[in-house]
Amino acid sequence: PSLILALPILDSIRVFFNRLINGHSPFYPDRTHIHHLLLKRGLTEVNTVNILYLVNITLCIMALIFNEFEFKYLVIFFLTLFIFKRILIFKRN
Repeated sequence: PSLILALPILDSIRVFFNRLINGHSPFYPDRTHIHHLLLKRGLTEVNTVNILYLVNITLCIMALIFNEFEFKYLVIFFLTLFIFKRILIFKRN
């Protein structure tokens, strides 16, 4: 049930530490939250919300599915996703 809040919590943690790394107060207002970044890429507000809903639903479904698997399979799955993402980013640049 707590995975419903995973995306906003992880986004807030990411922004918090990015602000600290950049020498700003963690409470300094800026536009680095994920919804601002999606809007900056040209998405409409409706599309941004739909993408965030889709990511949240996907996280919840993954949590239900992975509840049945052993931890080692989860690690393998997420490492594979991470490597795949890095390959896509590398090919894009």
